Formats: sequence, structure tokens, C-alpha cells
Amino acid sequence: MEENKVIVAVDASAHSKNAVEYYARHVHKPGYKIYMLHCIEVPTDITSAQKQFMTPASVENLYKEEKEKTKTLDDQLKNLLIDCKVPEGDIKFIDKCGLKPGEIIVSAAKEYNATMIAMGTRGMGKIRRTILGSVSDYVVHHAHCPVLVCRYADKVN
Repeated sequence: MEENKVIVAVDASAHSKNAVEYYARHVHKPGYKIYMLHCIEVPTDITSAQKQFMTPASVENLYKEEKEKTKTLDDQLKNLLIDCKVPEGDIKFIDKCGLKPGEIIVSAAKEYNATMIAMGTRGMGKIRRTILGSVSDYVVHHAHCPVLVCRYADKVN
């Protein structure tokens, strides 16, 4: 029997935590392996001009800062999953770097032969989503497996 592997795309947002909790309470089954995927991005407040003149050491420092933030996020999400009765042995964390989170999520799902992807959504309006793009739209249209997109709710049912 093939193992069920679920990619859960996460970041530090409340939308992401909502998706993790929804998945854990309503979808997760014993024996499923959860791969918590975090796309490490350089902070968006750095202008393109600043990026062009950054030294390798400053880029490395930014990366280290993001890795520290990711470790804190991983600990919070691991505790949330354990509170939702997901065994610690079923949880793995993956950090990937890249420019486009949607592409990273789809690629990781293929790499790990995932049977499902779960993720949150920010619920942007139609115009904003058209201009900025939507990670969840990209994943839904390019993933090889089913995608669970959890809209944000004040409280998970």
C-alpha cells in the first residue's frame, strides 16, 4: 500500500495556521505523512536596487534571519498539530528557497509524490488577485494532485 503524503504549504500568516488546523481536524488520518512546506523569501521591503548591490554576506545574513523565523514557525505549527492529535512522527518540515511560492509548492508536491496539497488563501478580491496573482490559483491550476484551499475563518469548525 502506498503511503499518503500531504504537502501543507505554510507561512507565518493566520490564514496558513487556519489551513493547518482545518487539515488536522477534518482531513488527516492515521498513517498520513505531513510535509510542512515553507517557501523562504527575501523580505519584500528590500527594493530591487538594494538587491542588486547586496554583498553575498548580507544575502547570507538575510537568509539566516529567515531560517530563524522559520524555526519559530515550525515549532508553533508542530505544537498546533500535536494539539490536534497528529502524532509527531507524522510531521516533517521542508524549507525551499525561490522566487515564486506557487511553483515551489507544485514542484515539492511532485518531488515528494504527494497525494494532496493543503493551503490557506488570503481571500483577495478579483482585481487585486488579477494584478498580483494568487499562489492558491497557481497551485490549483498546476498541481498533479488534489488541492485543499482553506478560506480564512475566525474559528475552525
